[in-house]
Amino acid sequence: PSTPTLYSPPDTTTLASTSTTLTWNAVSSWGNSCSGNVLAYDVFTGTDINNLTLYASVGAGTTGVSFTGVANQTYYWKVRAKNGALQTDSNVWSF
Repeated sequence: PSTPTLYSPPDTTTLASTSTTLTWNAVSSWGNSCSGNVLAYDVFTGTDINNLTLYASVGAGTTGVSFTGVANQTYYWKVRAKNGALQTDSNVWSF
């Protein structure tokens, strides 16, 4: 798949609330799809840029998930586009 592009919250943003919606643009190409492949996005979050964990898995038609954290904490996130065994990660952003 092509690389997902993160959209919101913008990189290094300071949020006024502990809740936000993590959004990204749909990938422009999923590549060749074999029979039985599931097209999906995995969203990873964490407080350590080197140790992000799976937060949500959503179908190819979804480009956002709700997230609630704690105040005064920096979070990192990325999105992985998956087409069967093929996968492509976005950049990592923080908020």
